Amino acid sequence: RIFGFDPQQGLPAKEEPPKRIHPEDLQKFAQAWQRAIHEKIDVDVEYRIVLPDGTVKHVYGIGHPVLDANGRLVEVVGTTVDITERKRTEEELRKHRGDLEVLVKQRTEELAVLNQLVYCSLEAADVGAWWIDFKEPDTCHALDNTARMLGWEPDPTGKKTYRLSDWNKLLADTAAAFPEYAAIIEESDERFAGAVSGKYENYRAVYPLALSDGSLKWIDGRAEIAKRDEHGRALLMTGTF
Repeated sequence: RIFGFDPQQGLPAKEEPPKRIHPEDLQKFAQAWQRAIHEKIDVDVEYRIVLPDGTVKHVYGIGHPVLDANGRLVEVVGTTVDITERKRTEEELRKHRGDLEVLVKQRTEELAVLNQLVYCSLEAADVGAWWIDFKEPDTCHALDNTARMLGWEPDPTGKKTYRLSDWNKLLADTAAAFPEYAAIIEESDERFAGAVSGKYENYRAVYPLALSDGSLKWIDGRAEIAKRDEHGRALLMTGTF
């Protein structure tokens, strides 16, 4: 459906979906695909597709090569996520960036501005927002709709506070329940740690979560370190999915 095909008509021929990739993005998509095949590594790529009616969508895809016992490529499995609404939300947030740099001087101001400028747009786009103040042990904060997306009850105190260890347990439980996705979750953890340490400029990963009702939810997560101290240690991380 993301590519505009009707599931009731059966799977499209393998050469059909690439025909809908935006011409300007076709090369980077092909390069990512070739890396997965020839270098046998996980790849990710963000690109645009153009539907027959002219609609342009932004999508994010990941590919994971599956190897046999001898290291030969068997197949490439992947996931494609429609991030069009997220792109629109990000553009709206960028318009407010200048104001945020002036207004956000203290933690309380950061949270207030986040709620005022982001909450409505994120709710409308079904996008969740969260943040971590690294001075607070085993703590993360999330908007109410974010908690619901994870199958959690919103914080009744209104402080939007949750235990970071519960989040980590959710990831670990998912890897245990779905071992075929363990490598994807492990890579997500590594990217998160790398963003915090400064190894990566930001955090970006698509990974599954097994919810309490037994359903499997795919998360397109991204975040950045909003503040570091004079030694480069992370103080505040903000993210969406």
